[in-house]
Amino acid sequence: MPSMGGGAHEWPYLATNVRESELVDVNDFVALASEARISVLDRSVTYGDAIYTTLRVCGGEPLLLDRHLARLQRDADRLMFGIEVARLSLVTRIKRLLAINSVLEGYVRAEITRGTRLDLVTLKAFDPSSIITTSSATFSSSPIAARTCSDPRDAFRDAKTTNRVAAMFSLRSALFSGADEAIFVSDSEIIEGTCHNIFELRSGALVTPDVTDRGLAGVIRQVLLEEADAKLASVSWTTEGPLYATNCLSGVVEVTELNGGPLRRDPVCLSRMRKILSLHGYPTN
Repeated sequence: MPSMGGGAHEWPYLATNVRESELVDVNDFVALASEARISVLDRSVTYGDAIYTTLRVCGGEPLLLDRHLARLQRDADRLMFGIEVARLSLVTRIKRLLAINSVLEGYVRAEITRGTRLDLVTLKAFDPSSIITTSSATFSSSPIAARTCSDPRDAFRDAKTTNRVAAMFSLRSALFSGADEAIFVSDSEIIEGTCHNIFELRSGALVTPDVTDRGLAGVIRQVLLEEADAKLASVSWTTEGPLYATNCLSGVVEVTELNGGPLRRDPVCLSRMRKILSLHGYPTN
């Protein structure tokens, strides 16, 4: 039976030697993770009502921090939290916690909850909580195998989940089939993976699916759209590749197998993508 990893880390192929830091930051107070508290009535606990972002840390620095905070603000606006993320001093707090926990290589996660009070007219977060955690980890740049699956993320509407259940079950099925990642498909088109955006090299140009109202527009995806001249286009689940998976932890990795069949590879394109990301602090290998 494949392992799903331990602790908060969900993707065993993505990172190894994961060590969650003992100290966390809750609402600008640093405390032991075992002693930190938020209210059991917080809507992140009762309804999974929270937004978050996860950043790669290299050399003690959180990579693409400004872009991550900008996405947090967009998500807060879209979900009508009615807050200014900048007022939470996340930049200072993230860097402080990384220094306190001596995390040089790993990742940091920042979460903002809607709090305990809700106005059903404005949906404003009157008393949001903000939580920052860090972990040391080693990240893999090895190629991965993937399996496609129908997108079940609306299939759990009759269960009061906290949002990650559909992805967790899809990934579990992929792991049991011998793959490393599950890729959601709708109407025979690839949308995204459980924790990756997907790019295809087609006629010498990078393309990635339009995830509007269907998936997450990841930070690395946006960097490559801007700096690698990637375009939006549908990607068939029967693609023969080359295919690449991107996220803020691993940067970019090749998908060398899809549904048990080998995909074409292009090391020159992979090197080009990694060179672009190296301008933002990512390793080139």
